[in-house]
Amino acid sequence: MKTRIGFVSNSSTTSFLMWGVYLSQEEANNLLDLPKEDEDDDYDTDIYEVFEDTAWKYHLTTYVIDGSEFFVGVSPQDIPENQTMADWKEEVQRNIDAFLSPNGLRIKECAWHKEAWYA
Repeated sequence: MKTRIGFVSNSSTTSFLMWGVYLSQEEANNLLDLPKEDEDDDYDTDIYEVFEDTAWKYHLTTYVIDGSEFFVGVSPQDIPENQTMADWKEEVQRNIDAFLSPNGLRIKECAWHKEAWYA
């Protein structure tokens, strides 16, 4: 049984705030070394689950919007009480660098990302 640790909502709107990076669907596919959907008739890999599981190994959270916008990072609510925000931001950037660089994807600078949409 899989337990979701991230954001869960019973309302009709969803939102998030995170320190992290945005990836296009193509960048996410390349990062995970997955075939493009139209190149593989047997495409049955759940990219969202693979993306989430891979990011979790680097202590990162993921959000996917409409199946084509991928965000990876950490919510500010997860800043440890004994850590400054500057130190936390540096740690998140190091984790994102490690997450992105094994597959040769260009390293991206972290920034604040906030999104909201109706479910």
